[in-house]
Amino acid sequence: PPPQFFSEAIIFARFPEEETIQSSLYPAFVEYLDAYVKAMERAPSSPETAELVRERQKQYDIYSADHDPATGMFGALFGKEWAEEFVYGHLFSLSREE
Repeated sequence: PPPQFFSEAIIFARFPEEETIQSSLYPAFVEYLDAYVKAMERAPSSPETAELVRERQKQYDIYSADHDPATGMFGALFGKEWAEEFVYGHLFSLSREE
């Protein structure tokens, strides 16, 4: 995935014991979420900032709508027309804006 949308620090893992999730992973998630909420509370808020965030979300939606592997699965299960409407019109709806 392109680095402009995804962190290089993402964790993909499969743990053989649920205890590892409860004792290590979940506390780290809670700590991260707390730091994220505090950062959002301190973040500047203005019409310009909101427009910048919306534009970046639009860019993410465009990328994701075109590259999401679930689109093919949705098409196989529900038909191509339904899948495209769901992906472009619901999941990544900003991808349709000009």
